Amino acid sequence: MNRPEYSRLFKSRSLVNFGWHAGLLALAIAMAFISQVYHWQTDVTRAERNSLSAASRALLQDLSGRVELVAYIADNDPGRAALRKLVARYRRHKADIDLEFVDPREVPQTARELNISLGGELFVRYANAQQRLRHVNEQSLTNALQSMARGADRWLVFVTGHGERDPLDHANHAFGTWGRHLQQSGYRMFQQSLALAAVLPDNTNVLVIASARNAYLPGETALVLDYLDRGGNLLWLVEPNQLGGLTALAEELGLRLVPGTVADPNALQLGLSGMDFTLAADFAAAHAVTRDFRSMCLLPQSTALRTLPSDWQVTPLLRSNAESWSESGDIHTAQFDAQTGDTAGPLDLGIALTRPRSDGGEQRVVVIGDGDFLSNAFIDNGGNLELGLKLINWLSGDDSFIDLQRQPDLDLDVELSLPLLIGYGVTFLLALPVLLIGSGTLVWWRRKRR
Repeated sequence: MNRPEYSRLFKSRSLVNFGWHAGLLALAIAMAFISQVYHWQTDVTRAERNSLSAASRALLQDLSGRVELVAYIADNDPGRAALRKLVARYRRHKADIDLEFVDPREVPQTARELNISLGGELFVRYANAQQRLRHVNEQSLTNALQSMARGADRWLVFVTGHGERDPLDHANHAFGTWGRHLQQSGYRMFQQSLALAAVLPDNTNVLVIASARNAYLPGETALVLDYLDRGGNLLWLVEPNQLGGLTALAEELGLRLVPGTVADPNALQLGLSGMDFTLAADFAAAHAVTRDFRSMCLLPQSTALRTLPSDWQVTPLLRSNAESWSESGDIHTAQFDAQTGDTAGPLDLGIALTRPRSDGGEQRVVVIGDGDFLSNAFIDNGGNLELGLKLINWLSGDDSFIDLQRQPDLDLDVELSLPLLIGYGVTFLLALPVLLIGSGTLVWWRRKRR
């Protein structure tokens, strides 16, 4: 090849290379510009832990006004970056969320007046309401927004004076954990002795009778029936063979208790201490409370319910499995025997009742054949807490909040099947070491032969 031809070839190749580099540079500049204008993200974790939960996203869709967040956090506190990251997730679904940071050291007078804690606090303002949060995460922020979105106060009146469970106590048999979650969701709780009140408060959203151990006086029963006649909503948690003198209330609702305690042999197979633990996994798919409910509930020492014809529309919410039965004898040595009065399953453990009110609304009542499932000792089992919160949301008429309960993270624990565990063990404990030793031995042998 002569020199002129070589020079032309070199120049042509140089032009091609220059064109490629120029094109790549132009593409990089264009991508950098586009990345500043358009943003796209995806979350590939199973529990979507880098995104808002479906409950939070549903709540943000219902918020029509602006949300203001004022964070009293020091400038050098790493909590600022964490809060910005959390709020950014909310802004992806609701743009009109304002976040303002204030260093408490720069406004000492305001910090003293507001009693700002050393770790910082967040003030959430929406719809002329305000809440303050000391521990900020998605659950606490969503609960605060949910509470303010409810508007008017929601009063839960717990009847007391008959050995009922305390919604504020932390004893194993009490409802302190459930009560705390209800307060975080915007409900206000009040304990009322019917013996000291001529009438229940007019602003009662839900009346709760939580496992009465002592009998109601006739006048107290009359107050409950009057509340029911006026269209009030009721949650009644009963225990085996313990109506607590509320037979008239059961007749008004068209309910009967099945004699005995529900026995579930599946409880023993799952390692529970006795058959008096009932596993409820059969839910009414058509009802708002149990629709898409997939968490199994654990009901200790429950009683079954039977309905009679009445003017109420009845929907079974919880039902035991076909292997269960209502044991009329000793639950610890139980064997089904119809001749001794046992009742075969499946059995209704929870029932929802509705009927139209005179004002055009709907009156709602739920009766559950157990109170232990919401106690501090058992509320964290399965879907007990979630069910308890959904029941109150439905009874108080807050249907839009029924599905806002936070689902548990699904990828916190790694669960491997036995064949997969065996496969990993053989691969990493046997096959891989043998392969490494064999390859090393082969290299050593070849070098030795040289």
